[in-house]
Amino acid sequence: MYVANITDADSSFIHRPLLLTSSIIPKDEKSETICDAIVQTINDKASHLDRWAVVHEKMFGDTHSIPSSSQIYLSKLEGGLVNTDTCNGARLLAQLLVDAVDFAVEEKRALSGENVNHPNTIATMVQDCHNHMRNIWIKAVTHRLSSYLNKVLADDLNDVDWRL
Repeated sequence: MYVANITDADSSFIHRPLLLTSSIIPKDEKSETICDAIVQTINDKASHLDRWAVVHEKMFGDTHSIPSSSQIYLSKLEGGLVNTDTCNGARLLAQLLVDAVDFAVEEKRALSGENVNHPNTIATMVQDCHNHMRNIWIKAVTHRLSSYLNKVLADDLNDVDWRL
């Protein structure tokens, strides 16, 4: 995707790439750092939408449905689902992201004058990746089955030549 910078002097377009990506390279691999990087990326990328809307209007007229940066904020993720790996670091990251969304929702409610002690709870959910869960289950079943078969077939396995 390309976005043009509009220069006021001659109203010409200077095209440069705008990359909206889910690839984030944080300074270290700590869950807290990764969470901060994700939150910062969401906040930073929102400003690109305003520029994209201006360019789109200049090129095609006011026919776009590009949201403004004021409509993009972390609290929009309320009711979403965080899906991560099953390791401890990934689970911590998932919980930190849910906490960040919950905080953003509470902050938005407080700023808008809504009752912060709203009876509805914030429903951002966490789920383990099913692909990783499948691998964990298969590994557990394989270990259990191997252990069981080693006991059942112990006498027969002892009769097999070790070179085989």
